[in-house]
Amino acid sequence: PIHWSTLADTCQHLQTLVYSGDKTTHPSLDDFLWFLHRNPLLETLDVRFFETVPEPDSAELSEPAIPRVLPPRLTMPSLTKLVLSGLIRGMMHFHNLASSHLPSLQSLHLVQIARPIESLLDALFAMSPAPGLTEVKIDLSVIRSPDTLPKLLDYVPNLQVVTIAHVCFVNGFAEALATPIEASNEGGTQVRCPKLRHLEIINCPDVKTGPIVRIVKMRNAQ
Repeated sequence: PIHWSTLADTCQHLQTLVYSGDKTTHPSLDDFLWFLHRNPLLETLDVRFFETVPEPDSAELSEPAIPRVLPPRLTMPSLTKLVLSGLIRGMMHFHNLASSHLPSLQSLHLVQIARPIESLLDALFAMSPAPGLTEVKIDLSVIRSPDTLPKLLDYVPNLQVVTIAHVCFVNGFAEALATPIEASNEGGTQVRCPKLRHLEIINCPDVKTGPIVRIVKMRNAQ
């Protein structure tokens, strides 16, 4: 297995991390967060966990060369792209990543999340909206409520690219995009996410034609 705490002492200038592991290679949560904390220049984080996250063994919890002093909330100041993927039973790793302070986040991908993604979205946007987030992809993930995706639009006003595939409860999202809202200036209405330029909805069985047609007409009129 990878000894993340040891790696954190020698590798502190990463800009991209793509990690895919099965149940035998998952890091302990503390070690993984420590590694991320020690790499503040990280711009892309693509994490794919599969199966069950096991309890760490004693080797994983050995005292690192530099004592751990993790803040209550992890901050990744340079992170622009976050990809979370995996058919896992434990969500603790993902929830802690989502709870981090990500002031530069521009792109979010949630793929093959086997538990409801609501807890991840709540953690991501608990503190404030994400005005810098311009791309969202949700694919093959569990959504438990028809209100989840429409609510997402309240937090990401500057969306430009959206891909939603193989999930349920998407028609309400399309309806929200197709429904004008009151403009913030004097009178009139405006579309939600006015910067949206690419919308891809794939194999989402509840989506109806009506809202898709209205989305196109409204934005062509703009």
